[in-house]
Amino acid sequence: MPEDTETLLQKIMRYQSAPVLILANLIPLFGVIIWHWDAFSVVFLFWMENVVIGFFNVLKMLVTGAIGGDRGSPAMSMLRFAGSLFMACFFTFHYGMFTAVHGMFVVTLLGGGMNGSGGFLTVLSGTLTHAFAGGLGLAILALFASHAFSFLFNFLWNREYSRVQLDELMSAPYGRIVVLHIAILFGGFVSMALGSPMGVLIILVVLKTALDLKFHLKEREKGTIGLLAKRGSPAAQ
Repeated sequence: MPEDTETLLQKIMRYQSAPVLILANLIPLFGVIIWHWDAFSVVFLFWMENVVIGFFNVLKMLVTGAIGGDRGSPAMSMLRFAGSLFMACFFTFHYGMFTAVHGMFVVTLLGGGMNGSGGFLTVLSGTLTHAFAGGLGLAILALFASHAFSFLFNFLWNREYSRVQLDELMSAPYGRIVVLHIAILFGGFVSMALGSPMGVLIILVVLKTALDLKFHLKEREKGTIGLLAKRGSPAAQ
């Protein structure tokens, strides 16, 4: 077995959240193969994950402001938390606008477009109702559970909140989402142009899973390095 493959497998086994991420990302494969999802269903699922990522990022900002970093005096701690609350609100507004525009782009170009029956929220509500009837709800819940596990295990239990800055959390989701969804949207357009063949959609899901795993492992490695440097002990891993 090649050394780089062994290294990847070792990383996956070292970070318990990585296998959970892989399992959650396998559910869309069942959607494509068993529930016969089209390109829009797959891309829409991954757009919904943006909402999940934003939700947990807000929690991370609030936790970091409450118990992360050098607390100092009680007054400084309160000031730091107040600052984190303001930044979380600003992030919610900015990221919410970013996600909404992205969602309108997905609905307009891959989901048949906006019609006269209502705006984006109306179309989104109808899409969600239809999607949950087609197994998409299970996939959304699985992705939510994967991010929840990572938040609880990595951010809280492994104390990632103690070695991250609020400004880092402020910008953290954007780079990952932009790179990931350029690939996803490109694959979605190719799939729709070809009539949403199963093979192309399977490749799209596998590509997304591979990119997701790559970003996830990078985040964990950065956290581990920070933890080791802070504690100065191999036992910190």
